[in-house]
Amino acid sequence: MEGQRWRDGVVGGLGQAGCGQEQASRGRTARDRAGHAVAAGSHLWAWVTQHRQHQEASGSVAGEGGAAALDAARSGPPHWGQLAGTPLPRRAIRGFAAPSSLSPQAGMDGAPPPASPAGLSAYVAVSQLLGLTLLATTGAWLGRYQGGVAWHSPLQFNVHPLCMVLGMVFLQGDALLVYRVFRHEAKRSTKALHALLHGLALVIALVGIVAVFESHRTKGTPDMYSLHSWCGMAAFVLYLLQWLLGCGFFLLPGASFSLRSRYKPQHVFFGIALFALSIATCLLGITEMLLFNIRDSYSHFVPEGVLANTLGLLLLAFGLVVGYVLTRDDWKRPPLAEELALSMDFKTLTEGESPGGSSQ
Repeated sequence: MEGQRWRDGVVGGLGQAGCGQEQASRGRTARDRAGHAVAAGSHLWAWVTQHRQHQEASGSVAGEGGAAALDAARSGPPHWGQLAGTPLPRRAIRGFAAPSSLSPQAGMDGAPPPASPAGLSAYVAVSQLLGLTLLATTGAWLGRYQGGVAWHSPLQFNVHPLCMVLGMVFLQGDALLVYRVFRHEAKRSTKALHALLHGLALVIALVGIVAVFESHRTKGTPDMYSLHSWCGMAAFVLYLLQWLLGCGFFLLPGASFSLRSRYKPQHVFFGIALFALSIATCLLGITEMLLFNIRDSYSHFVPEGVLANTLGLLLLAFGLVVGYVLTRDDWKRPPLAEELALSMDFKTLTEGESPGGSSQ
């Protein structure tokens, strides 16, 4: 009798232990499902936001389900449960993918890619035409009136204006336009191209700075005494610092979401400001060269003076067109749906916030 009770007790204890293990397993499964639900919710909210922007831009909302989703998107994402009863298109439910018209791979399943805003392509084309004309005019001035360009010769100085116009003006301007031109490509690729063009501009500008210092040393000319040299050195050093900070905050991993958000307005402002400073420094340099070389005949509208003045006007025109494109709010690169979802996930990972939590 005692042996039977002992066996019953052992069997009962093993059964309770098995139930405990099963409950623990169910708890882990529930937690895993909750994590997947949060991740799926972030992608769903990204799709709804992008769908709202697309539908409002076209001025139409398809069906009552679309209207409910837009209302939920306008009210913000305090709780993912608010979207539970909202019927969404089948394409959105299947993996919470963006519509094909909003995807960077649009056109692969027959839909045409999203068109650029009206006027953007024309302004970008004009900027490139002005930039190429700017480089050709610089080469013509240096080749026709300054004797050409060479490194180990008295013509070494002429490397300086050519490199500065090419690097600090043309390439820097094109690097700023990258986010307007490549509007529907992957953000990572666009960001890498932006940093690459700025880095190439810095290398070319460094060659120009080395050329002018070596030329001055060979001729016995003093350095860093003019306003042009002060502005030029300030522009180069600040441009290098801007590039390093941009790579550290946006290209390399490590910076948190909130830190990137706080630094981004400064990065954008100083990018445009340094571009303007570079153009102003080039204008000072052109005037300085003309006063050194044709001081006595400059006031008589000699061909070299007219050509150099034309170069200055081209610099201004290029800067104005690029600046106009950059300051048009409706021409800014729209975030793709998957980028919105990734930014929410990145914020969660770096700051420990839930995508459905309250915003700060």
